[in-house]
Amino acid sequence: MDHSTPLSQQNRRLSQVSKDVPSPTKPRSHPVKTVLKEEQVNRLLDSFSFSYEDRIAKALEPDASESTAPSILETGYLESVDIALEKVKKQCKDALEQLEQVQKQLRSRSQRPHVFKSPIPGTTVSGEEAMRMNAAQRKAILQEKERALRAELEQRKRDMLVFENDDEIVLDARVRKEVVEIVDQYQSDEGLTALENQLWKELNRKESEQGIEQFLEQKRDDLRNCVEDTVKAKGANVAILQKQKEVKERLQEECNEFEKTLRAFVQRHYPLPAIMGSERKRPLERDDGAELAPETCHSVTQLSLMNIIDQLLQQFETTPDDPYITLLNGTYYPPHVEMLLRADVVERDEQNPARIKLVDFHL
Repeated sequence: MDHSTPLSQQNRRLSQVSKDVPSPTKPRSHPVKTVLKEEQVNRLLDSFSFSYEDRIAKALEPDASESTAPSILETGYLESVDIALEKVKKQCKDALEQLEQVQKQLRSRSQRPHVFKSPIPGTTVSGEEAMRMNAAQRKAILQEKERALRAELEQRKRDMLVFENDDEIVLDARVRKEVVEIVDQYQSDEGLTALENQLWKELNRKESEQGIEQFLEQKRDDLRNCVEDTVKAKGANVAILQKQKEVKERLQEECNEFEKTLRAFVQRHYPLPAIMGSERKRPLERDDGAELAPETCHSVTQLSLMNIIDQLLQQFETTPDDPYITLLNGTYYPPHVEMLLRADVVERDEQNPARIKLVDFHL
């Protein structure tokens, strides 16, 4: 039977509790290699707090077999309990300081560059090395895709139909293509040529109109000056006007006489050929107005040389910008037209040979 006092038993329990509590270890000089997570730190704090509270409560509880223990107010008992509590608090404080150091190390490790896992077991690589490795892998993948695409392209080229140069189908297609290109080029050139000719005609017409306008302005100025001179000297102007009138009348008479002589000359020396038959005939007149013999009659459908000259003169006077007449089949006697062309009396249009006009005569 154990004859120790209750105070001595309580002291032994407290000493046993203090022995069971792990003493705080000194921090290592080198960094901790084991990386602790936040959850593990929280569990470690909970275990520390739980173990210390549990052990203190167990140390303070009296045993059931020692029901005859004296009161807690015995001399010296409270002092020993306070000492034990102070000792336990100090150990807890040291443990908390150690945990704070561990947390600081964890935070410092989290701020360092990330360490990637190396494909070689047991080694690690830095961020730059990992980026280089990823770039190399991507480059290898792209090169492999490029090789696959090139192989596919070569296969498609081999699968394409290849025609020989001397194949009839190829030659026919080439000839058709060249013909189409030539026709398109000719049409475009022809259109450009027509536009260019029309432009030149417009320019020539504009120049001629400008020349006529300048001549008319000059003539108007001359007439204005003449009128002014007439007002100043009526006698002289009246004589001039009378002289001009006489000259105009004389020229008109000479023109009429010349026209009459020309008509008689043409009818006598350049008659139309006689055509006998059932066709309707028109007799020719002599100089004295008498009709000619029936054998000298000609067809009504053809015009005489004088009629051709009259039409040319009329066209030249009415439309000087377009003095051409069109030669219709059966209307004009071809030998007469050829004679006028050889004599340089008329000339053909460069664009349309069926049109002729009088040649300009300048004295």
